[in-house]
Amino acid sequence: MRDEDILSTPARILTQEERESFFKDGYVVKKKVISDDWLGKLNEALAKLIEKSKSLTKSDGTFVLEDGHTSDNPRLRRIAFMDEMDPIFHEFQRDSNLPDMAADILGPDVRFRENMINIKWSGGGQEVKWHQDFPFYPLTNRAVGQFLICLDDVGPEQGPLQVVPGSHRGPIYDHYDNNDNWLGFIEDEKLKEAKLDTAVDLTGPAGTVSVHHCCALHASRPNL
Repeated sequence: MRDEDILSTPARILTQEERESFFKDGYVVKKKVISDDWLGKLNEALAKLIEKSKSLTKSDGTFVLEDGHTSDNPRLRRIAFMDEMDPIFHEFQRDSNLPDMAADILGPDVRFRENMINIKWSGGGQEVKWHQDFPFYPLTNRAVGQFLICLDDVGPEQGPLQVVPGSHRGPIYDHYDNNDNWLGFIEDEKLKEAKLDTAVDLTGPAGTVSVHHCCALHASRPNL
């Protein structure tokens, strides 16, 4: 659907101004849109998975460990396929107000692709370099959004997601090096015209949802 066609449909969760902001800037942040009840269930399920990770000594296809991970001090970077790990995550993406929020910016016919949890432990939490999500996907349709749910309060010191406003309307950057090796990020010399100095931190209290366009330039700092 064209942007104007999506905007002509009734809003469900976002305001019309917020929807227009997404199409203009490539991101939108909705504070406290997820209920405390859902947050409690999601955090309880996450705690069980963190407990399960304590027995791991290296990353596998589901758990991505950070340097220094031990059973006494678990440090996870990512948990993939959450809906397969605990049914509550599938129930959340099906029964919460998230699908309605997706419909507000993608149109009424939305399709779920995948989910994961990214974790940034205090005193670390790895930097995520500048990249776009679209080059990672085997997709031709750019009507794709990434929805980030804050399970805890997220401020500037936690190394939140940063997005360059309007970058979703710019070029798709090369995520390979000069020898055609996949990097998964954009090398600095390719970002000279990217206006990284305009990047915005996407922060908010627990229950906040941020959405960014699959072509938006984004990154994050370590957690202080």
